[in-house]
Amino acid sequence: MRTKASFLLLATLIVSMACVLFAAEEETQKLASQEVSGTIKEVSINVRRLTIALSERQEKIVCVEPETKIIINGREATIEELKSGQAVRVVLPTDSSKAILIEVKQP
Repeated sequence: MRTKASFLLLATLIVSMACVLFAAEEETQKLASQEVSGTIKEVSINVRRLTIALSERQEKIVCVEPETKIIINGREATIEELKSGQAVRVVLPTDSSKAILIEVKQP
């Protein structure tokens, strides 16, 4: 009986540690992201790329991956629905141009 209790305790500890590590990984990913806001200057659907005007003289090219979440008016959308002139907020991993989230801002 003692062996069974020891096994259950060990299994519980392993599962608990896995949960803690998973939560820490998620938090690290959240912290390791950047957010930029601007206006869509160009949408290149064929190569799945956006050019975002950040200011008068700065631009950022953003890659739109198949897993990139695009939100327009509170609903999920596609790259084909993005248009030049739309104000957007883009979330990207730090040091990457691959968008995690593209959200069109309401006027």
